[in-house]
Amino acid sequence: MNAGYKSNPGFASKNGFDPSFQIDSGYPAFKQPPNLDPGQFNGSFLPGSYIEKRAGRPAMITNFNLQVQQQLANDLIMTVGFLGSVGQNLQANVQNINNIGLRQISLGDELSSPLLNNSYGVATPFPGYFTLWGNGVQVQQALRPFPQYDFIDSGCCLENPGHSSYDALLASLSRQFQNGLELRVSYTWAKNITDADSILPNTNPGIPQEQNPADLRQEKSISMQDVPQTLVISYLYDLPFGRGKPFLSNGRLLNYIAGGWEIGGIQRYQSGQPMAFCCSSGIPGWQQAIRYNRVPGSHLASSAYRRGGQKALNPFATSAGSNPNVNSMFNGAVDNPAYAGASGVAPAFIDQNLEKYRNGGAFQLGNTPRITGAVRTPPYFEEDFSLLKTVPIRDSTNFELKFDILNALNRHSFGTPDANPNDFLFGVPTYSQQAPRAIQVTGKVNF
Repeated sequence: MNAGYKSNPGFASKNGFDPSFQIDSGYPAFKQPPNLDPGQFNGSFLPGSYIEKRAGRPAMITNFNLQVQQQLANDLIMTVGFLGSVGQNLQANVQNINNIGLRQISLGDELSSPLLNNSYGVATPFPGYFTLWGNGVQVQQALRPFPQYDFIDSGCCLENPGHSSYDALLASLSRQFQNGLELRVSYTWAKNITDADSILPNTNPGIPQEQNPADLRQEKSISMQDVPQTLVISYLYDLPFGRGKPFLSNGRLLNYIAGGWEIGGIQRYQSGQPMAFCCSSGIPGWQQAIRYNRVPGSHLASSAYRRGGQKALNPFATSAGSNPNVNSMFNGAVDNPAYAGASGVAPAFIDQNLEKYRNGGAFQLGNTPRITGAVRTPPYFEEDFSLLKTVPIRDSTNFELKFDILNALNRHSFGTPDANPNDFLFGVPTYSQQAPRAIQVTGKVNF
């Protein structure tokens, strides 16, 4: 009798195919559990991953929906409603179980001093602590809850403390196809709040890691996907020309030329994307994305962006770096080197840990929200139009010729720029989130 390689996690097959052992020969000697001495993996990144008891709970989404419809005419219906959603137990990487205590960040530069000097009253965690860490081990390492380890990943797969809420006012006007016209207009006024923008927020561009996993209330903010206002208009109009229509309906040739035309369009207008500004100087032993402090009374949006939107910016004038008067959408940090020669610049951010002499040498967490809607990328406008011609050939056979004009007005909306206020090109747009105007012609035969 054979025992498969999955029969016991302690007796694995050597190659994944052969049995781990022969049951007829008896069970192998039981391997003792690992040594629980806290110094066993001293100085290493082990255990690497940690899964807590309450992890793995299934997410729960609760939806609310209330709508009222009113028939304004025989072919016109108006709908107004509320849509709400609450999510809990959402998978999210927002914890760090091996940070130093929040109060201990006030030690400032003492955190990175050698523990061997022991000049700050921090005791050696246990005998033999210097054996693998070495004499250069820092004070911050000894202050960790598990000082024998460095970073412990608890978000690999089952961490689920995330929470979200979505509330929206929905309004729509719908006209069923009648007298050659079909029309739909929809408007959404919404707000999306969360502390878990995705399964792994710190791996997504534009979404910084949390700053304070000890208090996730501070991490709750509008979502990176928050779009407060969206207006969409779609329509299809069968032109009143040709056979069976009010105009130009006499004559076969005239019907071929003037009949069978339809025009349609989809027009979308929506708010821009919120911004996440990160990161200031890090804190030894506090392995998080530290946000900036705001300069009191300052504007997040640059003077040029406030004055004329994206049209007022020159993103190609970057030889001197970021300049809120010329090329940047936002005001940067006090210490941004690009501002050295810029006049009239009013920075919006302070790297409080770079300038910790201002607060007695202590490190601090920033007061900027994780994601803010106080300033956004440019709004998104786009118009797509279609022109369709149907030519009858015989009974149930016809030919369709279609012209599609995508982004017909050739609009351009800048995407998310560099969001670190201390970077050389902070806030300077580098790409458009819209494709340029495109014209597409297709033809097909229906039979």
